Amino acid sequence: MIAFLTRHFRRRRLKPVVSTLPARIVKSFAATGHCTFGQAKRVIEDLHLPQSVQPYAYVAVCNQSELEMPLHLSGDDYKRLRAELLDLFNLSSPDFKIKDLLKGRRYDQGNSAHVSLGGGVVTDGGHGSGAG
Repeated sequence: MIAFLTRHFRRRRLKPVVSTLPARIVKSFAATGHCTFGQAKRVIEDLHLPQSVQPYAYVAVCNQSELEMPLHLSGDDYKRLRAELLDLFNLSSPDFKIKDLLKGRRYDQGNSAHVSLGGGVVTDGGHGSGAG
């Protein structure tokens, strides 16, 4: 039971890393494979992701080579964090890309509505919103 709860809370804490972050990266930079460290840092700061999930956020959207210098993240640590995300969110491959994280998520580039970190729906006047 404790293992189940631990997994549940870890998954809940990391959900923005595999849903909100990739959607915002695509919206801001049109990156579908991986993004740069600078792009990831900007979006992570904009989303106010907690320190505890930031390493996961970087490995979810950046190549390992992008993170060697700024985060001093070893290849083994990179693989371990990605493996945790793979397991928690039933991703198809340890080599997942941003576009893979968007599959099955409620994100459509033609509709700028997205789920906020607070759980509500936020719109910015996208297609079909009636704003304008």
